[in-house]
Amino acid sequence: MTNQKHTPGPWHYHYEGFNQMSVYSNVQTKCGSKGVVNHLSFYAGGEDEQKANARLIAAAPEILFMLKEARDFISEEAINYDPIPESLPSILDDINSAIDKAEGRGE
Repeated sequence: MTNQKHTPGPWHYHYEGFNQMSVYSNVQTKCGSKGVVNHLSFYAGGEDEQKANARLIAAAPEILFMLKEARDFISEEAINYDPIPESLPSILDDINSAIDKAEGRGE
């Protein structure tokens, strides 16, 4: 994940008690710190929903990395198909849109 602007992964989540949960990184950031990426309170949605949100947030760096890997693989393999599957350009557009959103492009 070169040129990333977000805190490096992997991220983890931890229940801190009393309706509090943190998503954190043990990786040192550019400014030299380690620590909380996001802090969640589950007053809204309840504990189960907030745990699910924390797991999703914690998986974000790996999901972004694998989405880029999948895009590159699909793009490279597409030249082996004749004709190219009709849905492929749309799928690649959707993948690129998701990556752009995660990286703050097109805001």
